[in-house]
Amino acid sequence: MLESIRSMPAGPDERGAISIAVNWVRTVNANLSWAAGSAKMASIPSGNTLLRVRFGWGFAGTSAATASLVNIAGNVQIFGLVTLPSTDEATVPNPRTEPYDPDPPLSRWLWWEGRAPVAHTLNATEDIVTWTDSRLQEPADGKGQVAGNVPAGDTLDLWATWAPAAAWDASGTAYLWYWASIAYKTTT
Repeated sequence: MLESIRSMPAGPDERGAISIAVNWVRTVNANLSWAAGSAKMASIPSGNTLLRVRFGWGFAGTSAATASLVNIAGNVQIFGLVTLPSTDEATVPNPRTEPYDPDPPLSRWLWWEGRAPVAHTLNATEDIVTWTDSRLQEPADGKGQVAGNVPAGDTLDLWATWAPAAAWDASGTAYLWYWASIAYKTTT
């Protein structure tokens, strides 16, 4: 996983007005297993507020042309972004089996989406099918969706979590990827 953090300075301006520091965390994670999993994308310190999450995700795979294409196409992958206080790290929800907000306002789903595998190319001579996801249904942008501040002494963690309907067909392989640009603010 690659991650970068960029901060913009904060403090009083020449008129004495308070400015807001905006911190950006950028992350990318590729080659993730098709099986259910989760990964922490960012930790937002106490006293800060999550402003925005821009992200993308997808998957690709291969199978034999003789595999059950209908079964593969029906193997919907569910992907979500969820916020949790760091004290709840052990309880990252499975988006397939726990689609409801865990404990709002701080612990909640910012994004939840399912995508089906779609056959991209079929080469019967080479006995291979390449697959991609069914693509984004709406813009992947969460803005100001977590109410309240992070509790003192805690951090608000943003998690990517995913779960398929079943294992990928044994005749091939599949992998997931995601990227995110996360903004949070501190008022000084």
